[in-house]
Order: sequence, then structure tokens, then C-alpha cells
Amino acid sequence: MTAVLRTWLAVCCWALTAGFSVLGPAEPVAAVLGANVVLPCSVLIPLPVPGLEIQWTKTDTDTVRTVHLFSEGESWPESQDRRYRGRAELFPEEIRSGNYSLRLRNVTVQDAGKYRCAVHTQHESNNTAVELKGVERLIVTGASHPVIAHAGGEVVLNCSVDIHVPVEQLEVEWRKTESSILVHLFSEGDSWPESQH
Repeated sequence: MTAVLRTWLAVCCWALTAGFSVLGPAEPVAAVLGANVVLPCSVLIPLPVPGLEIQWTKTDTDTVRTVHLFSEGESWPESQDRRYRGRAELFPEEIRSGNYSLRLRNVTVQDAGKYRCAVHTQHESNNTAVELKGVERLIVTGASHPVIAHAGGEVVLNCSVDIHVPVEQLEVEWRKTESSILVHLFSEGDSWPESQH
């Protein structure tokens, strides 16, 4: 017997006897109000899709709410709680590789809380908990007093953002308010001078 075949048999036998573990994040997941967020959930060894059921629920409410259900090889949007219809989905192309993460679109304040990713096969079930911590509001501040500028001179207009997300995820537009002319665009972690008027 070759070493590759022995290794494959050992992994298969381990999977059959030891079951499977569902993995989630070690820390709570942060989200920004109105943005999209991914709640991680996966298994190390992909499970066969026939007989696989993946159920995402929100567990910290009076009644457990179904966020998303995948069963019999497809998603069942009619089973979702109305708060999540059209906003919660898996990554269908990644299910075969063991990624059962949930994408939640247009995050609301009510989305914060505890979720469970439960994975069921014909022989076993397992789950992991994921916490979506307080959904943050974007706080933007500028100068507290009018800024005076002289024709031909330079001026600095202050703007600060109080939020805990990577700078690559921010988009900042400076516009002249009377005419809505784009003065400056910062997007994808960089300034875009070609977009300026």
C-alpha cells in the first residue's frame, strides 16, 4: 500500500470515527451599520452535500429565528425569518469545500447578537456559536467653527471618522454642497485625483 493511500485511509477512518468539528471565529465579529458582514463557519474536512443540512439561527431572542437554511442541496429562503429575507445567504460555490459562512447584507442595529451555525449529516450534528458585536454607527466630525479662506490661498478642511474598520473599507467623498461637485474621493485605501472636478 502506498503512503498516499495509507494517509487517505487514515483521514477517512478518522473522519468516520471521530466525527467532524464545526469551526467559528475565536472573537466576536464587528460590523458597520448598513454594510455587509460575513459570519464565519466551516469544517476542516468537507462533508458530502447529499444529506447535508446547514442551519443558521439567531439564538439570543425570545424565540430562535431561522436566518438561513440549506438542505437537500439548496437554500430555502421561505424558511427564513422575515427580517433576514433577501439579506442572508451562504456562499453556494464554497459549500462543497466546507465553507458554510453566512453573508449578511445591509446590517441593522437589531442584527447584533448571538448566532449558531448548526451542521447536520445523516449520522451526526455539530455547531458553533458566532457573536455579531454591537453594530457601529459611522461618526463623522468636522470643524466646530467656520473656516475662513482667502482667494488664492490654501485651506485645510478637517474631517475625522470614528469607526473601527480597516481604511480599505472606507469611502470618503468631499463635495461642494451648493453644486454637488466632487472635490475629492478616497476609496479602497487610496485617493483618486482623476475623479476630481
